[in-house]
Amino acid sequence: MTAPATPSLLLLHQGALGDLVCLFPLIAALHRRFRPLELIAQGALCRLALAEGLVDRAYAVESAWTARLFSENPGERLRAWVAGFTRLLAFSASPRLLAPLSRLCGGKLLSVAPKPPAGAAVHVTDHARERLIAAGLLADEETPAGSSPAGPERLRERLWIHPGAGSRRKRWPLDRFLAVAERLRERGTQPVFLAGPAEEDLVPSLRAAGHAVERPGDLPALAACLRRGGAYLGCDSGPSHLAAWCGIPSAVLFGPSDPVRWAPRGRAVRILRPALPCRPCFETEPGNCDAPDCLLAVTPEEALAAIDRLLDSCVS
Repeated sequence: MTAPATPSLLLLHQGALGDLVCLFPLIAALHRRFRPLELIAQGALCRLALAEGLVDRAYAVESAWTARLFSENPGERLRAWVAGFTRLLAFSASPRLLAPLSRLCGGKLLSVAPKPPAGAAVHVTDHARERLIAAGLLADEETPAGSSPAGPERLRERLWIHPGAGSRRKRWPLDRFLAVAERLRERGTQPVFLAGPAEEDLVPSLRAAGHAVERPGDLPALAACLRRGGAYLGCDSGPSHLAAWCGIPSAVLFGPSDPVRWAPRGRAVRILRPALPCRPCFETEPGNCDAPDCLLAVTPEEALAAIDRLLDSCVS
């Protein structure tokens, strides 16, 4: 008797780093059920997902041939390729993208909005998981596996600081990161700042203050860097989500965005955000307040205390 073929899945995601990393535990669970699991996403994210062993093959969404998937006439070769998958999963709410995909693969397509409605007190990971369970792609007992463990090479005396964010509205003031770094150096801890393309404007100030700056060449290199550190401090950003996924104790500063919806998930994560009477407004308002207390009320001393508690909890 011939064993049934393993179901296969083509996954489409057009979001940024943090949006996709929030789904890594779900993709890991899907990969245990679907083989092959293939991904269409931003090229940099494809390389990361492959390096993390989450998918079997990956294709850059910005390439010319993937763009034809969303055209009126993708051609017979692409039609046959898509037809070879058991299911197609698209994290999108865009009719412009979903309509041609639906014509291409019909009932095989499951579309999931990439985030819950604004204001809903639901984490983006839980939002997606509920829909995957309802569609039969995951079972209740297939809970997200969580972050991958940090490697044995982790150095407690090295602490990564990532001062940037995709939106400047989410940035904690740089002088506060510098104050944390100075106190760490006084205590014998080696703070190393991480900088990518979004932090180019901060690099001169960091170097002028005499701090080491690491600039990983790509996302797999960033993940490798993170796994070598003892702890991490950053804002609500893609690298913060990646640090939590990599199993690094992480203190993450939230300002106008809602940690109920977007907090990084990992083995040891502490969120720093003051209790305020107002609601997080990043997804509902075009700008921050003139004096954004959500970003300014957290002090360097509170950030240091959070780091200490994280490190102590990992040792005990």
